[in-house]
Amino acid sequence: ITLWGAVRAWLHELVGDTDGHVRRDAGIQVSVARGLALLAPVALAEVEECYLHPWAAGNRGWPGQLTAIYVLWWMVQDDSLAPVALRIATTWVNTGDIAAQWTAAAALSGQLGVLYPEEAARRLWHLVGQWKDVPTKALVALATLFGTLVKQREGQDAYLVLELLRDRVGLGPDQAPANPPGQRSDSRREDRRKRERARLAILKVLSIRDPAAKHPSVSSFLTEQPEHLPLVAELWAEVLRNRPYRLRAILALLEVTKGFKYVCDDPEAAARALGDALSDALPGPECERLSIEFKNIHKYSKRSEGATADVVKALLSAIEQLKPREGAVG
Repeated sequence: ITLWGAVRAWLHELVGDTDGHVRRDAGIQVSVARGLALLAPVALAEVEECYLHPWAAGNRGWPGQLTAIYVLWWMVQDDSLAPVALRIATTWVNTGDIAAQWTAAAALSGQLGVLYPEEAARRLWHLVGQWKDVPTKALVALATLFGTLVKQREGQDAYLVLELLRDRVGLGPDQAPANPPGQRSDSRREDRRKRERARLAILKVLSIRDPAAKHPSVSSFLTEQPEHLPLVAELWAEVLRNRPYRLRAILALLEVTKGFKYVCDDPEAAARALGDALSDALPGPECERLSIEFKNIHKYSKRSEGATADVVKALLSAIEQLKPREGAVG
């Protein structure tokens, strides 16, 4: 008992303190996390009860939360410990403690989410819908999960986040009609609340950037997984049709199209393909309106000339595709 008490005090000191007066190098926190992950197979209760749960709940501030996240990311490297890491993160999601939930969200948006992408997306959406106020951190975590998945295995699993959002916003093929007859008013309000949060999540996903390359993750995703272009266009059309989100959706479209320059061999072709998909997803009048607004926003963009001149050409090619097609249904 004396030995373990001293070890705990030492590890707490290595992690840092709650008020930020003692700052530790991230390498030290990673080393502590690695040590606890190695201890977990033989003393899991010790690791959970004395370190992970208290740190996740914020009793050592953000340094402790970050170290707890690192522990779970180390644990997923071991096939026998990966399910345990998922169980622990799920426990934090369900605690009702905001600090623990945010720790879980950050863990699920990284290496834990890479191993369990569908489960991670569902747990993060649970947090998006659970918090009373607009859950900015949970929205960012869900978008970060998408960006993380785009960088893994050529983005093969990233579509799972998009499909979840399509279903939550009510665009899925098996979705019941919104506000069916006889539905209670409080239930209708809850449905509207969920759809609004789904639209906010869609905007975050469409805008999330690769932290290393600095271009939007959607640019890479569409380059690596072009078969999912209709799904992306469907989500984009959803936020473009809703006026409170329209400007942000157009700005995201501008940045993603510019991002094609850095991730594909033919950015103009990629921009035209995106334009075609949006034309299919939007009614004719919406396409015409989008074309006008997109050109106006691009006209005043600070990065419309110089080194990005070829990207500008690709953008204009995409805009041409957004004009309503002959015979389009309004």
